[in-house]
Amino acid sequence: MLRYLKRRKRSVLVFALVAVLAGVVAGGLYEVSGKPGPYASSIDLSYASLMQPVARNSSSLGAQILDLIYHPQGLSRVAMMDRVESLVQATSTDAAEVSNLVPPYPSGGSARYCTRSLAARFRAASMFRTGVYGLLGGPTGSSPQSASSVLSDLADAAKLVAGSDALWRRCVTMLRDASGHARLQPSIWETVRVVTAGSTSAPTSSTPNRTTSTSSSTPNRTTSTTSSTPNRATTTTSSSSSSSTLSTSSSRVLTSTAKSIVPGAGSATTGVPLLSHGSRTSSLAAKRSSRVQVLSWSHAALNAFVAALAADSLLVPHQSVSITTYALSPSPLPSSTSGVLRIPPASSFSVQVVAGDSGNTYLRGVTVSGEIRCVSSGTGSATSSSSTRAGQPVIGGCGGTTRMVAGAGHPPGGVSLDPGGTVAFVFRPVKVKPAWTYSVLVTVHSTLPGVSSRWQFTLAVSPDN
Repeated sequence: MLRYLKRRKRSVLVFALVAVLAGVVAGGLYEVSGKPGPYASSIDLSYASLMQPVARNSSSLGAQILDLIYHPQGLSRVAMMDRVESLVQATSTDAAEVSNLVPPYPSGGSARYCTRSLAARFRAASMFRTGVYGLLGGPTGSSPQSASSVLSDLADAAKLVAGSDALWRRCVTMLRDASGHARLQPSIWETVRVVTAGSTSAPTSSTPNRTTSTSSSTPNRTTSTTSSTPNRATTTTSSSSSSSTLSTSSSRVLTSTAKSIVPGAGSATTGVPLLSHGSRTSSLAAKRSSRVQVLSWSHAALNAFVAALAADSLLVPHQSVSITTYALSPSPLPSSTSGVLRIPPASSFSVQVVAGDSGNTYLRGVTVSGEIRCVSSGTGSATSSSSTRAGQPVIGGCGGTTRMVAGAGHPPGGVSLDPGGTVAFVFRPVKVKPAWTYSVLVTVHSTLPGVSSRWQFTLAVSPDN
């Protein structure tokens, strides 16, 4: 036997190594095949738990966009654009957040569908913004698009919304069918059910513990009074608007106390309580008196939305720039009047003006220019500026018109202003003489033709004492 092994030792060694390697691989496969069930289940459940708040927030954003489509009236141009921009930024945040939830990846590649769904919603919101901005003429209001072009952008956004809902349903189904059977709530953008309180319910009474319930509703007022005997308690509740409820699925109903499901322009939907009633009777009465409205990205809804925006006078662009305030150095004396600003004796003076966007559009290239012209030297009046330019003598030694130069610190092409924004321009000091009187003209310009503002005043320098 020993002689045989010596002759065959190389073959035996190879055979032993192969046997050991096969055992290690088989054991590893056994260990892995026994653990993926619990491990995958834990990952699936964790992923679904992390996705729940994202799903709720995404549903809220979709409902806000639909509410804006169905109720666009009453918003100014600035508020409308701010609302749309905030919705786009919120969808971008959701898309980035869901992509950061992996790895580890849940079973079956479900995360891929959830990530693609949120990315599609961000693109849909961006296309919605493109359509609204196009109809309003963009931030400057100078290049409005036709209604047909805007409807085309909104129709493409509606297709993305439908595709995103299909991707989300695929993600939910894959998670539910995987080993963890993780439950992820539906997140719907394509259609939203809104429940609004309806007609008045009849009062009911019972004895000996009497309970009287009276409910009445008007377009802008809802009053409810409840009293009980012998332990009498009276509660009166009123609200300035009718109740409305939002349901993103048949099993989850939300409510708010405003006419719109959106709490306000640019704000997040928070504090939305679950729909609850004091008794089974009142709950049934509320269901009987409620009215369900389905909001969707239909062609009719988008067409009505575009028509409403085009007809809203609050959204008409108005470009305007103005001088809101000013300051002189030296400061004017108290003896100054509205037409003449008198300063102490000085050899130079400078002026600072604050320009503001007083319209409802974005202004680009806001610049300032100024000039100063002597009108009196104290001993006589100056000739006209044309005579000065021609080289003719000036009475009293007054010079001609001097250009005032604004100080550095602003871009060469001018400053851009949001609606309501302001910017300060400081002119470099110019030489003046005591006892002389000057006419000063300051003009604020923008790149838009005809959008400028002028301020002209008389500057009187006090004589030396």
